[in-house]
Order: sequence, then C-alpha cells, then structure tokens
Amino acid sequence: PWQQLRMLWPWPAALIVIWSAGAGLKHVAWTETTGTRIAVSLLQGNIDQDHKWRDEHLRATLDSYLGMVRGSDARLIILPETALPLFLRDVPESYLNALAEHAKRNNGDVLIGVPERLPNGDYYNSVVSLGSAKLQTYRKSHLVPFGEFIPLRPLLGKLVSQLAIPLQDFARGSADPQPLAVAGEQVAINICYEDVFGNEIIRQLPQATLLVNVSNVAWF
Repeated sequence: PWQQLRMLWPWPAALIVIWSAGAGLKHVAWTETTGTRIAVSLLQGNIDQDHKWRDEHLRATLDSYLGMVRGSDARLIILPETALPLFLRDVPESYLNALAEHAKRNNGDVLIGVPERLPNGDYYNSVVSLGSAKLQTYRKSHLVPFGEFIPLRPLLGKLVSQLAIPLQDFARGSADPQPLAVAGEQVAINICYEDVFGNEIIRQLPQATLLVNVSNVAWF
C-alpha cells in the first residue's frame, strides 16, 4: 500500500497546483472598460451546410439574414463567417445598400462574413463592414489546412479535390491586421479557427476595444 500511495501522490499535488493557479488568475484584471456601453446583436441563420452553397437556396439565405438584420436595433450587428454564400462582388448592390441603410438608422454598423474575390483571382475568407462608417475589411490569415488551403498541393491536391469542399484555396490576409473602426468602437476580428491562437489575436491590442469572433462550425 505504501508503494501505491507513493505512485499516486503526484496526481493530487498536480490538481492542487492547477486549482491554486486558477484561483489566483481570477484576481487578474484581463480587460478594462472603455467607459461606454454598446448594444450588440449576434445573428445566427442556422443554414444547413448541405443547402448553403446551392443556388436554389441562395435567395432564402439572403432574405433570412436581411430579415434578422432589420429586426435588430443594436448599434453593432454581427453575422457569422461566410454568412453570405457568394463572393462580395456578386452580392446585389441593392441588398448591400439595404443592410447599410438599416445599420445607419441604428447609428452603427453591420459586420458580414462573406468571401471576397479580387481582380487578380485571389479570394479571401473575409468580414466586411457596412453602415455609418466607411467600408472596412478583415481577411483571415490563419487558414485551416485542407479546409481552406491544401498543404503539399502537388502531392495531395488531387486527393483533396475529391472531397468537393467549396473554396479550397483561400489566400492569406495580412499578418498585421488593424481593428475595424465601427459603431464607435475599435473591433478586432478573428474568424473561427483563429481564436485558438492567442498570440495572433493580441496583434490588434491594445488599440482594440472589442474582440469579435465569427464562426461557421457546421463544417464539423
């Protein structure tokens, strides 16, 4: 029995150390208020992943998000990652104007997850702002292997292409992003998988007054 106790004692000691560290960290002031309050709406369309990229479901998706935006009186309205399942340049201008006009009536802005395609052919997993502030963009820089880009493409590209994942070759956004000046705040965006990498999120601090993560985890 003594030998068994000697083998087991490190585990309670480790738990005590972890608990003590957690209790101590409760007293650390990780954030500070900016002295202002802001109303925020987080909108989730709950669009089935099997329907999301099909042309016959596009109108319903757009109408759903427009209706939810119009139903919000928040100064900052946030839609999920790739909420609009088409390139920004292909979204009808009247639709974008409708989102922007509602945000302006709230004296604020709406952040929209939408892929962007540039004239050079590169495309990005992006968040764009519409509303009272000028149009601003955050482009995801830490991409998901095999989901958003194909590592070792000469070896694995043909195999991965059989999975029929849409938009497999996103370009990387800036490694030094700046917060978006929207709704009277400095909003630091990160997209889905990027929230794992705290050393990258802090790149936008201390300028940022809000941290915002948008995700589409229906992939999983």
